[in-house]
Amino acid sequence: MESRRQAKVSRLIQREIAVILQRNSQMWFALPFVTVSKIHVTPDLSYAKVYLTFLNEANPQEKIDLVRAKTGEIKLQLGSALKNEMRKLPAINFFYDDTMDYVEDMDKLLKKLNNPDSSSADSE
Repeated sequence: MESRRQAKVSRLIQREIAVILQRNSQMWFALPFVTVSKIHVTPDLSYAKVYLTFLNEANPQEKIDLVRAKTGEIKLQLGSALKNEMRKLPAINFFYDDTMDYVEDMDKLLKKLNNPDSSSADSE
């Protein structure tokens, strides 16, 4: 369970990273749309996992690698944005949030279960 302090730090970091990526993603990664879906901060506030989603991206892991290459620059901008809020920034690592992929897969499976005639027609 996340403490109140962890939740506050997560929200601050999420808001600022979203602004930084919105401002720079087109120039840095040629990505039109990046979303910061969630952030997990350790109880000692020393490490943050940032989960990103991409709209209509065929190879999201490649884009995560591009974002990770810019981590230093993102952290620099984050530090200047949060200098009055936090004394020390946590170490940041970026991950792909595959929740939407999972939801789509589950939706396809449920549709197959609800409509068995279409699955037999697909296999022929």
